[in-house]
Amino acid sequence: MIQECKIPSPKVIFNGFCIVTERVWNSYKQLRLFDTRQLQVAYSFEGTIMDEEIRYFITYLEEVKKASHNTVMSYHSDLSKMASYVEGQGVNTIGAVTATVLNSYVLYLEKSGMAASTISRYIASMKAFFEYLVRDHRIGEDPAFRLRAPKVERQMPGILTVQEMELLLTQPTLNSPKGYRDRAMLELLYATGMRVSELVHLEVGDLNLRYGWVICRDGEKERMVPFGSKAGMALREYMDKAREHFLKKEQTDCLFLNYSGAPMSRQGFWKLLKSYAGKAGIQKDITPRMFRHSCAAHMAAGGAKLGTIQEMLGYTDLTATQIYAGFQQETKTEYSRFIREDEKNVCKGAERKESLHPFCSDESEDRCGTYIRRRRARTSRQRRIRFLR
Repeated sequence: MIQECKIPSPKVIFNGFCIVTERVWNSYKQLRLFDTRQLQVAYSFEGTIMDEEIRYFITYLEEVKKASHNTVMSYHSDLSKMASYVEGQGVNTIGAVTATVLNSYVLYLEKSGMAASTISRYIASMKAFFEYLVRDHRIGEDPAFRLRAPKVERQMPGILTVQEMELLLTQPTLNSPKGYRDRAMLELLYATGMRVSELVHLEVGDLNLRYGWVICRDGEKERMVPFGSKAGMALREYMDKAREHFLKKEQTDCLFLNYSGAPMSRQGFWKLLKSYAGKAGIQKDITPRMFRHSCAAHMAAGGAKLGTIQEMLGYTDLTATQIYAGFQQETKTEYSRFIREDEKNVCKGAERKESLHPFCSDESEDRCGTYIRRRRARTSRQRRIRFLR
């Protein structure tokens, strides 16, 4: 029996399920046009010639690579657009996709006015997809092997100054549960440099207030990140004085909640961040991503090594942190001039370090490395125990 659903086109009925495209499904789910718990929905790949191959590749990303949900959705979106274009060129099978077809697709993207960074992402998605197909013996030759991404000029990320960050962190007033919650979220985000998706998905059990560290999860990957005393104090006050107010007599492990007792959303956090930026009189277009960049930049400016920043922020490749090397160079030049101008560099240098990120000193850098090594050792022991059992 075909299940009825009040979803406007595009929609397809298949084997009793209402199938909609991913974008349409997400839009309707956000608008709450129907009860998603009572409706069985499957994603469609819009009937392209690569639907089966894309589906296998998405499964590979989720099950083998343990990619995050956002990463999987990005690959899905990029490959679906490529498949639609290829089908429009009269290509009927996946084996008939050639380097010429893919080059014409790249030219089409360039003529559409897309940024070089966006085109580079599309090319990276195609390369990963066709490399997987060759490795899985679904095609004999990789048509994307010779694709070259356009040169992307690396720009320094937008960051907040130390003074702007301190001003923003003090905006939540501690006279209401909301103020305690918002202060704790802002302090923790800046102290750890975690992604906003990791922040809103934190659970109470991920937090260790006694030793000052938190477990961040990105898909199936996790890392342990230390935080400073200010973030620890803000978290204690939130747990002791405010979190109970948001529970609404319901038990949940989620750390940060909204007024309805549900987990805080990315959109909700973005709105409160914009609100506090306006109150602080900061003219910059502040985003949660800017917090992450500011954390890394302030650590680099304080002398932290790029490898430490990489592990704290959860980057898989050290090259991703190269953009922060400029802040290290600026600091060295600034500090050399500072020493020449005043022989009392020890005291002033100490004052300067105190005003920067709490994990910019050598001692705290060693502390971060120790936490990460302990976490890896514990994970290794747990794996050995499971194997012996």
